[in-house]
Amino acid sequence: MATVSVVEKIRRAVIFWGVRVGIAVMVVLVVLLHLHVIEGIDFFLPFSALVLLLSEQLNDSTVRFGAQIDAIGNKLGEQSAALRDLIESPSFKLLALSECTTDLSKALTSIPPGSPVLIEHFGLDMTQAWVYFEPLLRTHANLSNVEYRLLMLTDDASKLGSAEEEVKNWSRNIPWSVQQIQRDVSAIFREPEQQFRRVKFEVRHYAATPVVHGFRIARPDLRCYMAICRWGGLDCQKYEWGEPQYHRLDGESSSPAVRDMLKIFDGYFGHYWQIGSPSFVFEFPPPVAR
Repeated sequence: MATVSVVEKIRRAVIFWGVRVGIAVMVVLVVLLHLHVIEGIDFFLPFSALVLLLSEQLNDSTVRFGAQIDAIGNKLGEQSAALRDLIESPSFKLLALSECTTDLSKALTSIPPGSPVLIEHFGLDMTQAWVYFEPLLRTHANLSNVEYRLLMLTDDASKLGSAEEEVKNWSRNIPWSVQQIQRDVSAIFREPEQQFRRVKFEVRHYAATPVVHGFRIARPDLRCYMAICRWGGLDCQKYEWGEPQYHRLDGESSSPAVRDMLKIFDGYFGHYWQIGSPSFVFEFPPPVAR
């Protein structure tokens, strides 16, 4: 009996301290995840299973402690689910252009009708992006006071100097894109149901190899979708535009990393907007001649 008693005490001690160590480890892992020292949350599963297994081994004399362990386990489970939702949210995922515009379309519905809206769009050749932005401009009736600033590559490839051939190919698409955008914007505001709205749509060109690009709702400070061009291909000799690696940056984020990326976008856009060459300006209603 004495031997059994000693073995039982050892078993209880292992369970008692094992549960506590397991909880401590999970707490540390949660902290490290929040600090982005580690990524992913699959490691919660084995530790959660260990805690539950050990807690089930507790006998009737430790029911109260077992209940506390169960409560802690449930709370950790809830935290794990919340962390999973957070990590899988658009703010933590890389998005394709189509996903960005779908997400933006939903966000735009929160803007009160008549509120001033400033859209800053740092584009490349717009051959793909305009397919998504024309419907956004057309369908959101609450955006009744809009200023849209669009930066596009120069339409003169000779101004790009020693830029990569891929970038010069984008430049050659610009005349077609500009014509299409002019037709679509003027067509939208010829429609009777659109004529209650005010819009200023301005396009300027920049003559440089693009690095940062994307689009932002700058007023109100709502959201930015930013991609970064990069070298790719098998031999890293192809200049790529970064699809589908768009970062969604919330304007009101308190994250220093997000704020820094927003500052980078603002810097690139502001610089090239100021030195950019004018292409065309569309205003509706037309400005009154003086």
